Amino acid sequence: MDPDFRSAYLERYDEYQADLVVEILTGAGIRAFTKIRRTDPYFSEYGRGMTTDLGVVMVDAARIDDARRVVAEELPRQLEAIALEMDSMVIEMDEAEDRDGDRDR
Repeated sequence: MDPDFRSAYLERYDEYQADLVVEILTGAGIRAFTKIRRTDPYFSEYGRGMTTDLGVVMVDAARIDDARRVVAEELPRQLEAIALEMDSMVIEMDEAEDRDGDRDR
């Protein structure tokens, strides 16, 4: 890690959105990371019952304004695309169940 690199707090997101935000920012060329990844056991130094850093996204302090702008523009688009894809998958599953039910008759 670059010793001159300074990070800044961007926001706390739910654990799934945090990963997506990091992906969006990294794709835009902005250094970003979560303090605790969703795949890590998320015990803080104070224990699981206390406040954790799960969902906290940190970014390059020099690019904090860029990061806020990119997330404001891209996160809603990405979440909408995910929701549409999920809806499409549910419809396909329902149609497959209907076809399978017709075969049983």
